[in-house]
Amino acid sequence: MSRRSRLHVPGGVYYVVQRSNANQPIFTDAADYAIFERLLATMLARCRARVHAFCWEVDAIHLTLQVTDMPVGRLMQRLSSQYARRVHRRQGNGGHLFQQRYHSLLIDPDAYLLKLIRYLHLIPVRSGTVRDPNDYALSSQRAYLGMTQIPWLTTSVALRMLAQRPEQARYAYRRLMFEAPALDEGVHFERGCDDDPRVLGDRQFMADIPRHMRVHRSSYSLDQVIDTVSTTLGVERSEVLSRSRQRRLSLARALITWYATERGVATLAEVARRLERDPSTLFVGVERYRTLRPELFNLTALPDNGPLLRTGPGSVPSGVTVPSGMTGSTNGIGSAGAMGSGGAIGSPSAMGSPREIGSQREIGSQREIGSPGVTASSVGSASSGVSHASGVSHSSGVSHASGVEEPPRGVGPALLSGAWVTRRR
Repeated sequence: MSRRSRLHVPGGVYYVVQRSNANQPIFTDAADYAIFERLLATMLARCRARVHAFCWEVDAIHLTLQVTDMPVGRLMQRLSSQYARRVHRRQGNGGHLFQQRYHSLLIDPDAYLLKLIRYLHLIPVRSGTVRDPNDYALSSQRAYLGMTQIPWLTTSVALRMLAQRPEQARYAYRRLMFEAPALDEGVHFERGCDDDPRVLGDRQFMADIPRHMRVHRSSYSLDQVIDTVSTTLGVERSEVLSRSRQRRLSLARALITWYATERGVATLAEVARRLERDPSTLFVGVERYRTLRPELFNLTALPDNGPLLRTGPGSVPSGVTVPSGMTGSTNGIGSAGAMGSGGAIGSPSAMGSPREIGSQREIGSQREIGSPGVTASSVGSASSGVSHASGVSHSSGVSHASGVEEPPRGVGPALLSGAWVTRRR
């Protein structure tokens, strides 16, 4: 069976893991870490991407990465190939340094960003490298505590999901790190959700993704789809599989075809063979009845994909507790309010010009997300050798000028919730 294609959602937040080939070390000394972080900072600036958390292991790279126009795959390919060439040139050897297939998981940031950051920062503890995550210099843990400053790292978004004031946010973050994660938390980050292993989020989150980016997948077989549609429309299965051309049966066949192909249950050719119809006939039927009966051609209309409730405005995801009085106003981060009307993207009420979070610059009749890139000063300090990585330890004692660093210029704090959701103005 062929591998499923990568999923690219501009503005999406991904958990990315790149492992070494044959468990060989990716980093051998402090210079390797400095080279990699310098290349990463440059790549983030060029691609207008953000890193919300990271953890470097000897044989693996873990990132919480937010992308814009450039897909994760292209960014990782450029980063890994440039780093491998530098290391091979420096060490005088060759061969494949990285596995060709990296792991990427699109997450719902409202529900999973804080949990994912905690998961990454506890990797060295789970592996037995250290007992206290603060003792591990090769992750973003110290930056979140204000013990060091990493120019290309964005901590403000996650901290503002906890509290508005910097000191309260850091206190809430310490409380978060002391909490015991759920037993199945690691499984979720490694395998994704049941509907699609490329995504970690509820079905409402998946429905909010624009239609051409949707990744819905049903656990139904084609025969189960036929049974479900027949029951929903009140027709007999034997009639659907018959040679009759009645309109009600043509509608049933069109809905079966649309649902099965949209959810990845079967291809158009496979549906045509099962229904004993010509593929072009089924295609024409789908186009016709999607116009005549749009309420049926909705991924939430059938029983196996009912919408789930989102977290309420100002709430924190389940499994994360914040001390009373510490939450403050989140400016829409982590709240359903930033998701617009919450309607399905395919519905008429949800269509309109894209509204994205960020600098809110007007381009024609659309608003676009501001560039979540790295500021000029960040790139400058990054290209100077990534000072925090020298000596394989981050420079301690460097405090933030204002506690929590501000987002890059032109990007508002509430960039996560529903960054790709469209709605009518």
